[in-house]
Amino acid sequence: MISETMIEDISYEMDKAKHNDKIKAFEASKRTGGTMIGANAVQYGGDHYKKYGNLQPWDVIVAWKLDYLTGTALKYIARWEDKGGIEDLKKAIHFLEKKIEVEKRK
Repeated sequence: MISETMIEDISYEMDKAKHNDKIKAFEASKRTGGTMIGANAVQYGGDHYKKYGNLQPWDVIVAWKLDYLTGTALKYIARWEDKGGIEDLKKAIHFLEKKIEVEKRK
């Protein structure tokens, strides 16, 4: 049986996690002169997109209305030097190969 104390502890930890995400977003915003807002203010798993400032790969993907396969290839191309190296280039090629397969079937 779950006690009230256990529920309070879980609730506290969930609130703390939300608060920590807000702190990360605020600190990221301060580092960039307050120009980054929303999801762009936080990056999980590294800082390989930070060099682009406000122009994140997903912003380009949305603005250019790229589909999943093309957008994912763009993401890997954008980060290859700062994160996955040659493996990221191979991933980009793999997604583009799939895109070519799909387009050939049309």
